[in-house]
Amino acid sequence: MIAFLRGILVETGEDYAVLDVGGVGYRTFTSLSTLRKLPPSGKETTLFVYTHLRQDALHLYGFATKMEKNMFCRLIEVNGVGPKLALSILSVLTPEAIIKALADRDVKSFTKVSGVGRKTAERLLLELRDKLKVGQEGVDLPADLPDQAGPVNDALYALLSLGYSHAAAAEALRAVLPEQSAGNLNAEELLRAALRRLAR
Repeated sequence: MIAFLRGILVETGEDYAVLDVGGVGYRTFTSLSTLRKLPPSGKETTLFVYTHLRQDALHLYGFATKMEKNMFCRLIEVNGVGPKLALSILSVLTPEAIIKALADRDVKSFTKVSGVGRKTAERLLLELRDKLKVGQEGVDLPADLPDQAGPVNDALYALLSLGYSHAAAAEALRAVLPEQSAGNLNAEELLRAALRRLAR
């Protein structure tokens, strides 16, 4: 299983990038979001990789961030969503935007994606909310985090579901909580602030 590829960017296309890793060219399918983050050809870059093995082919999917890769993995777990559609979704919606749409039960955000109709959008909303535990309570918070079962739990669970460890997620939330309005915590703002800190 390939976790990531680090090499020289050789070329990019409408939905792919080619990396030269030790003299071997790896073609990975990518989202528009990842393509926009890549350096010019000839520069070194890293892509986090998901390997999709079918009976007749082996495809690599590359992502600029672990968060985008983890969201891709969640998307393809949804009934009727394959890798191609998952990339289309991530080309329109960032992982943060997907979390917000789930929290707001915003079906329309998903219908902005080509190939996603109302029924598919509703299925995405239903299944992803369950997989990512958005809006559910009962997450065990560290003792030194305030007991804010709603927004803090939502933000913590979103971070865990995106692949961050419990320790890293809790530390990020601890760091950003003082910046938030006391008694008026917002899960989306907490998540965005924590993600900015984790990206440093």
